[in-house]
Amino acid sequence: MKSSGRILAVAVVFILVGIGLSAHAGGLKASGTKAGCELSALIGRPVTNTEGIYLGTVKDFVSDHGRISFAILSHGGFLGMGEKLVAVPYGALTFESKDRIFTVNISKESFEAAPAFDRTFLADRSWAADVYRYFGQQPYWTEEEKSMEHPGRAIE
Repeated sequence: MKSSGRILAVAVVFILVGIGLSAHAGGLKASGTKAGCELSALIGRPVTNTEGIYLGTVKDFVSDHGRISFAILSHGGFLGMGEKLVAVPYGALTFESKDRIFTVNISKESFEAAPAFDRTFLADRSWAADVYRYFGQQPYWTEEEKSMEHPGRAIE
C-alpha cells in the first residue's frame, strides 16, 4: 500500500511539472493564470457555485492513471465533525486565480444532494461514472475507450 501511495504522489508531481494546471487536458480551467501551481497550494481553498454561494473546501485531489480525476470537497459540519465529503469531477471546476477560489456550476441544493465520497469507492468505475454524470460531465475514460475503438478517427 505504501508503494501505491508513493506512485500516486510521483504521478501527481509529474503531471504538475510537465503540463501545469492551466493546461491539463480535460481538467482544471484556470482563469487568468500564466503558470501552473502546486496542488498543495490549492488544498483548503473555498469552492462556490457560479452564483457565489459557498459550497465547501477542497480537502484533496484524486489521480487516476496520471490524470487528476476528482477534487474532494468538505461540506458542512463543524470543526471537522459531521462534515460530508463530496467528489467533484476535476473538469467541472474552474479556478478563479484573482480570488483564489474554485467555482462549479451546480445549485446549492444539488450539491448538498450529491453522492457522499468514501475512499473505498475509488476502484468502482460505475460509481465514478455516476458522479461525473451527476455534475454534468462526460467520464474521460469513455472518450479514451471510444478513441481506441476507432484509432485515427476524431470523436465528435
